[in-house]
Amino acid sequence: AYRKGAKNIILYGVDFSNHHYLSAEREQLMAINDFVNLKNALTERAVNLFVCSEESKLYPKIPILKSY
Repeated sequence: AYRKGAKNIILYGVDFSNHHYLSAEREQLMAINDFVNLKNALTERAVNLFVCSEESKLYPKIPILKSY
Protein backbone atom coordinates (compact mmCIF):
# COMPACT_ATOMS: atom_id res chain seq x y z
CA ALA A 1 0.00 0.00 0.00
CA TYR A 2 2.84 2.38 0.84
CA ARG A 3 4.52 1.86 -2.52
CA LYS A 4 1.18 2.49 -4.24
CA GLY A 5 0.99 5.91 -2.55
CA ALA A 6 -1.45 5.21 0.29
CA LYS A 7 -1.45 7.81 3.06
CA ASN A 8 -3.65 5.77 5.42
CA ILE A 9 -3.18 2.03 5.90
CA ILE A 10 -5.69 0.02 7.93
CA LEU A 11 -4.74 -3.36 9.39
CA TYR A 12 -7.69 -5.77 9.24
CA GLY A 13 -7.54 -9.11 11.03
CA VAL A 14 -4.27 -8.36 12.81
CA ASP A 15 -5.43 -8.75 16.38
CA PHE A 16 -3.14 -11.57 17.62
CA SER A 17 -6.02 -12.89 19.74
CA ASN A 18 -5.90 -16.45 18.48
CA HIS A 19 -2.86 -16.77 16.24
CA HIS A 20 -1.64 -20.36 16.54
CA TYR A 21 1.91 -19.57 15.38
CA LEU A 22 2.26 -16.67 17.80
CA SER A 23 0.63 -18.23 20.83
CA ALA A 24 3.59 -17.70 23.14
CA GLU A 25 3.71 -14.27 24.75
CA ARG A 26 7.31 -13.69 23.67
CA GLU A 27 6.49 -14.26 19.98
CA GLN A 28 3.46 -11.99 20.24
CA LEU A 29 5.52 -9.21 21.81
CA MET A 30 8.13 -9.53 19.07
CA ALA A 31 5.46 -9.35 16.35
CA ILE A 32 3.75 -6.40 18.04
CA ASN A 33 7.12 -4.62 18.27
CA ASP A 34 7.65 -5.23 14.53
CA PHE A 35 4.31 -3.56 13.76
CA VAL A 36 5.18 -0.63 16.03
CA ASN A 37 8.48 -0.25 14.17
CA LEU A 38 6.55 -0.32 10.89
CA LYS A 39 4.20 2.37 12.20
CA ASN A 40 7.15 4.54 13.21
CA ALA A 41 8.83 4.12 9.81
CA LEU A 42 5.59 4.97 8.00
CA THR A 43 4.99 7.99 10.25
CA GLU A 44 8.41 9.35 9.20
CA ARG A 45 7.10 9.17 5.62
CA ALA A 46 3.79 10.91 6.44
CA VAL A 47 1.78 7.69 6.25
CA ASN A 48 -0.70 6.67 8.96
CA LEU A 49 -1.15 3.10 10.18
CA PHE A 50 -4.37 2.08 11.96
CA VAL A 51 -6.10 -0.95 13.45
CA CYS A 52 -9.86 -1.48 13.36
CA SER A 53 -10.62 -2.62 16.88
CA GLU A 54 -9.73 -2.09 20.51
CA GLU A 55 -9.63 -5.89 20.68
CA SER A 56 -6.38 -5.89 18.71
CA LYS A 57 -3.28 -6.42 20.81
CA LEU A 58 -1.69 -3.71 18.67
CA TYR A 59 -4.02 -1.17 20.26
CA PRO A 60 -3.23 1.39 21.73
CA LYS A 61 0.30 1.30 20.32
CA ILE A 62 -1.29 1.62 16.90
CA PRO A 63 -4.40 3.83 16.96
CA ILE A 64 -7.89 2.93 15.80
CA LEU A 65 -9.29 4.54 12.70
CA LYS A 66 -12.48 6.03 14.09
CA SER A 67 -14.46 6.32 10.87
CA TYR A 68 -14.03 4.35 7.66
